[in-house]
Amino acid sequence: MLEKRILRIREDFRESVLLPLLIGKVFHVTKWDACESILRAGRIEGNQRGDRPLSFHQAVPSYGVRRGHVCLFDLREFRLDSCAVIREKLDFVDPWHCHHYGYFILRPRAYRDLIPWTTAVDEVNYREKFIPEAECWYPTGLPLELIHTLYEVIILRRPHPPPLSNPPSFVELVER
Repeated sequence: MLEKRILRIREDFRESVLLPLLIGKVFHVTKWDACESILRAGRIEGNQRGDRPLSFHQAVPSYGVRRGHVCLFDLREFRLDSCAVIREKLDFVDPWHCHHYGYFILRPRAYRDLIPWTTAVDEVNYREKFIPEAECWYPTGLPLELIHTLYEVIILRRPHPPPLSNPPSFVELVER
């Protein structure tokens, strides 16, 4: 049974709350409206036909998308201090800079069917887009029975401070 947890996180705590939940796991991340569709369908489908927008605004479909695979992040071998390199390539903690999305965390029994990133290297030798060391794929529709937890993430934005009534000019700031 899928366990659903709602996380309301202040935006300045996003990283410190989410990273410990994701490190050591394999997961799919998507915008919340897509999560609702996935929950209704009972499975996460690949997007080979292109009937949905590409999740991470890439210019061309990635290795996994081209083959109809479900794209996943695989952080089983990462520690908190080693995931910065992956986040530079694709920030899974602040995807799309939006405020409502979901993480589907896989059950370990799904791991045996995962396609590792090294398969992409063997097949296309970096001629297609994928994230070495941190991306893997599920070959077909991923049934929700293989999902342990769904984190519904709602980011609480900080209110912007009101503008100063008499802001100092740049010159005044420099001279002080």
